[in-house]
Formats: sequence, C-alpha cells, structure tokens
Amino acid sequence: MTAKKQTEKASEIEENPFAKEEIKNEEALTSDAPDQTESEAEMKETLTVVYIGPTVPRTVLIKDSLVYGSQELIDKHFAAGLERVPKAKALIVRADELADSKEKLKTKGSYLAKIYAEVAALIKS
Repeated sequence: MTAKKQTEKASEIEENPFAKEEIKNEEALTSDAPDQTESEAEMKETLTVVYIGPTVPRTVLIKDSLVYGSQELIDKHFAAGLERVPKAKALIVRADELADSKEKLKTKGSYLAKIYAEVAALIKS
C-alpha cells in the first residue's frame, strides 16, 4: 500500500469509526487466499448447456433453451423434466458441442435423431 493511501486510510479511521472494519474487510478481500483444491474448482466450474429436443409441455424442457451454471445447478434445473421424460437427457448438450449435435439430429438413423423421435412420440401420446 502506498504512503498516500495509508494516510488516506488513517484519516478515514479518525473520521469514521466503522472505517477500520471496512478496511479490514477490504484487505481480506485483496489478500492472497489459499488456492482451491482441484475437486472444488471442478465442482464450481460453470457450464453452458442447451436442450435440443422437442418442447415438453409443463416442464423446463423447452427446445433450444440454454442453461448456464455448475453441473449441480444444471442437474437441479432439469430434474423434474427428466423425471417425466428420462430419455431427454441425451438431448442436453454442451454449448461447445451444439453445432455437431444439431448436425447429428438432422442425420437419419443417428442416436440423437432416434432419441428426438422417441421424445416427440412420448409427447404426442
């Protein structure tokens, strides 16, 4: 911390009795925190996924809907819809795989095309 900033902080403390606590909090935020372990970092990794299946009425399974968050959050988001239509899980793809997955949907006989057709048939019945 530069001398000028230290002088400013000292004058803040004299003027505001709560400034000392604020300064401690500020220093705690800027201090080097210990690194997270790899497993913690992986758990908190944010993902972007897209549901590329047909819209399933009264669920969160909406065609081309995008969800952003941790894997845990994404699982919770889709849980109720997948409980109703479990096969739809194959139609939730990572955003970085979206173009390839859309191409596979267009290819007759591909796994994704078959699952899409099965989910669509479940909706109609």
